[in-house]
Amino acid sequence: MKIWLNLFWKDWHEQKWKLLSLTAIALSVCLALLFQDLGNVAYSLVFTIYAYALFAPILVGMGVCAGEHASGVIRFVRAQPVPVRRVATVRWIVGACVLLIPVFCASAMCWIAMCFNEQESVRTATFFELQSEASETSAMFFISAAGMAACLNLYAWIVAIAVNQRTEFRAGLVGLLVTVGLGVAGISGMSGWENHFPNFSVLNLFCLISGPLVSLGMNDFVRNSLHGFVFIAVVWQLMLTLTLMQVMVFRYGREERWLSLDFFHRTHAAALDSSALGKPRASQWQALLWLQLRQSIPVCTVGLFLVSAIVVASAGFAPDSFDSMYPSIGCVLALLIGVGSFVSELKPDLHMFWRSRPISPGSWFWFKYIGGAIALIGLFDVPCMLLAWSGVVRTASPGIAAVFPMLLHLLCYSLAVFAACSVRHSSYSTVLAVGALLVIIVPELNDFRVPRFLSFLTIWRDAAQASTSLASAFGAHGYPTLWQIGYVAFLRLLPACILIGAIAIPTTFAAAYLVKRDISVGS
Repeated sequence: MKIWLNLFWKDWHEQKWKLLSLTAIALSVCLALLFQDLGNVAYSLVFTIYAYALFAPILVGMGVCAGEHASGVIRFVRAQPVPVRRVATVRWIVGACVLLIPVFCASAMCWIAMCFNEQESVRTATFFELQSEASETSAMFFISAAGMAACLNLYAWIVAIAVNQRTEFRAGLVGLLVTVGLGVAGISGMSGWENHFPNFSVLNLFCLISGPLVSLGMNDFVRNSLHGFVFIAVVWQLMLTLTLMQVMVFRYGREERWLSLDFFHRTHAAALDSSALGKPRASQWQALLWLQLRQSIPVCTVGLFLVSAIVVASAGFAPDSFDSMYPSIGCVLALLIGVGSFVSELKPDLHMFWRSRPISPGSWFWFKYIGGAIALIGLFDVPCMLLAWSGVVRTASPGIAAVFPMLLHLLCYSLAVFAACSVRHSSYSTVLAVGALLVIIVPELNDFRVPRFLSFLTIWRDAAQASTSLASAFGAHGYPTLWQIGYVAFLRLLPACILIGAIAIPTTFAAAYLVKRDISVGS
């Protein structure tokens, strides 16, 4: 019994700050929406759960399945007189608790707010399309339970597949692939249900009830009185989660070269051959740029492929998916590149190696930062903007407004780099960057009380409306002149660039100063 207690105690101390950070983010988002409109508690809870379920399972999963591998203590864990499976079981349980507690706290806050609001029962019943005003409590409880189940399901899939990755950066990339894959499969299954089962095959049913979307979409089944289907889905999800947990426990700590991302690289024996390394770079800046691009290009290529695959797969039933997937996946890529590539080279052993080379810390930082930004913009944002401008995809942000996601990604990348250079820990740096991004974006939702010139989302909406009006005005009379396009860009795009630059530029210079002075909050 003492062994179990010691293992839980160890993992608790490892995950407690992550739990505090995630709880603060979830409560801050929920509180901001409640402060804006206290009478719309249902919307506040649903938005918080949906936003939380998109990134939190990836963040927690990458630390659970790759934390000990990244820190280099996995061999020490194998040498202890404790079964590795027991260690893996404790890590899985603690990670699940860290993931679910913030959702429970946000739900409790919404329940308390609903108790002090007399009109909330009617608005909640209308929001969930309920017939009885007395069912608002059960509806709120149901959406909270569904959100927890969705987070736990996605977490179980990510940890079972991404376990034993050598770095949290690679585990996060695998988690992103798993999240998008399950989302596409779940949307395909939901489309068969929404069309009243015309082509609802066994494959649709399996994709639907095996992924996280079935939990968030369970209200449709309850509303249509398919309680038998709900019971089957709940039992299946419980069995699937326990099975995925056993898969992770069985695989944890094993040498699985054929399942690792190292499969796509040269083997260690081939790398020892100097002829396989290629010619040395002529200068420092070429070598540093080559190193950063080599790390960033595969991530951006995967992101572009995911956006294209989602747009093609959802063209029939979700034609507006590009507007939601392009900015969201871009922010995840910015976090992966900013946090993953910088933290991996700021570890004590590798950091001391860089300090001993004839390369100044400033040159190392700026070439690495520029290389990541070039890869993110050139291989992800520019192709997506060309898709929007060419009319291949359906978007509500044409013309000048198509540039705004790129500005958002640059801001997210700068915040991720600053968090990585200040904390130097993958999980905590990601939480810090996400929290800073939410502090900037969440107060602007739904016309919150923020001046228009300080609201990035408001400027984005104004630019989209101006671009649409300009395109419609000249739709039958040719194309607008460069002067007219420049005028719209001056009124809409320039304020957004100034706003993003006022945040991103000081943040980036602060990160460069921290690297130059070798200052780390986490050390």
